[in-house]
Amino acid sequence: MIARLGEWATKWAQRLMPDPFLFVVLLTFVTIALAWVVTGVAPLGTRKAARVASLAGAATVAPPLPPGAVAAEHARPLKVGDLVGTGDTVWTAPGARALLEEGPGGGPPVTVAEGASHTVGERAGAGFYAPGLLDHWFRGFVTDKWLAFAFHMALILVTGHALAVAPPVRRLLRRLAGLPRTGRQAVLLTSAVSLLTGLLNWGFSLVASAYFAREVALEGKRRGLAFHYPLLAACGYFGLMIWHGGLSGSAPLQVAAPGHPFEGKMGVVPITGTLLHPVNLFVSGLLLVAVPAIAVFLVPTSKGSIQEIAADPGDDAPIGGSVAPAGTAARWLDESVIVTGGVLLLGALVLAWTFLGWAQPTRAAGLSGITLPTVIAVFLLAGMALHRTPIAYVRAVEDGIGGAAGIVLQFPFYIGILHMVQDSGLGATIAGWFVTLSNSTGAAATTFPVFTWLAASFLNMFVTSGGGLWGVAGGTALDAAQALGVPAEKALLAVAYGDEWTNMIQPFWAVPLLAITGVRAGDIMGYTAVVMLATGPIYAIGLALL
Repeated sequence: MIARLGEWATKWAQRLMPDPFLFVVLLTFVTIALAWVVTGVAPLGTRKAARVASLAGAATVAPPLPPGAVAAEHARPLKVGDLVGTGDTVWTAPGARALLEEGPGGGPPVTVAEGASHTVGERAGAGFYAPGLLDHWFRGFVTDKWLAFAFHMALILVTGHALAVAPPVRRLLRRLAGLPRTGRQAVLLTSAVSLLTGLLNWGFSLVASAYFAREVALEGKRRGLAFHYPLLAACGYFGLMIWHGGLSGSAPLQVAAPGHPFEGKMGVVPITGTLLHPVNLFVSGLLLVAVPAIAVFLVPTSKGSIQEIAADPGDDAPIGGSVAPAGTAARWLDESVIVTGGVLLLGALVLAWTFLGWAQPTRAAGLSGITLPTVIAVFLLAGMALHRTPIAYVRAVEDGIGGAAGIVLQFPFYIGILHMVQDSGLGATIAGWFVTLSNSTGAAATTFPVFTWLAASFLNMFVTSGGGLWGVAGGTALDAAQALGVPAEKALLAVAYGDEWTNMIQPFWAVPLLAITGVRAGDIMGYTAVVMLATGPIYAIGLALL
């Protein structure tokens, strides 16, 4: 029954799921429409009413008048708190002064000086401009903070790729790929590899699991075993369903560093307080067991439904080395293990200095001090060590850049969507709906984490970045958690689980895996959607009862 459900879901996914880039383009228009309806913020900017913030002396206001009308006949006295609309003209008596304050999202206050008049919104820089949805969207392309975050994400992927294609890692993956003797064993092993590496590093998991899924399919084909390749590729994506509970989880690493956006609400929380929280140990531990077990039942029961890998992609050739002439100093430097050793020594000293807490005495030491840059540095150094020579590592990184193309192309669109969701108030509104639903249950402290997880799951379709989603929903979640007496760490995990859960129907992060395996998003999303639905109770039980 589960196998037929997987085949049915895959058939529909193949029909409906476009290329991931077209998916984000369509999602952009959906977000504009949804935010417009829910929040009332129009796509284009508008002039908004001003409020009289302070008043010294007498002042009057007249609305826009038809030709020939006498303004004095339509004027009315002003008092503090009155609203002044676009096109209204404000007069102040001699010796009087009025301060008009902009509405939400507007510019600086405007002062109408004594004995003067001012028509709101008609003079350049004098109106009260409320940015529209397209203003928020465009900010995603130019905001330095998010461009830096996108670069961090690309670095995680590229350093993970370089580590996954290192000769010792490739040899290990190939030895493991020869173990399965049946289709179910192949699915079980590929799922386990993806989930375990996902706890280690999501970028490494995406690349290593994609290579492993392909290698398992090729080994099966060489030995005359029929393995269903689209399902193996889907199993390689399961690491993105557990990653937030591991060492590269964005939200846990963000709050572990001083200066994070919600430090005033929850302080600095080391990863020992998030990743080792009982909820995370329960949820992540159970996912490690349940996901492979569910995936096994998705293996097609009829041989005619099995789709094997088409052919060996033929990437066994070395990815390249130095192009400098033999016998030259340039060639020696390119291939020098001494240079690699020097970089590793420096990196090890810096990491040890940081790990021991000596670099910044105010920061936590040990596991509590692990942050996103720390993880990137560890994987970069590990990759260099396994490739041995500097040029080999350079070539591995160059080879992995193609996998980051999806991030480079699509991330600005997703950050534009993030800004529309955040700055229009859509994200806070949706999160608030779920908080209200939680309060209506009569057991808010118990149900709040579950409803927060559901809210984050929905928002993840629009805000694919784990760190970005935490930025959108974290404030509302933390405020509600504080009011209900729910630990902030639990609220964080609820948002993080929402992000990773619906990754199974969000194709953005699958782009590198699709490039390596050669399958389409529609080929895997049916299977991942079934596993997503089947594992929902794990998240709900962990968040509600622990």
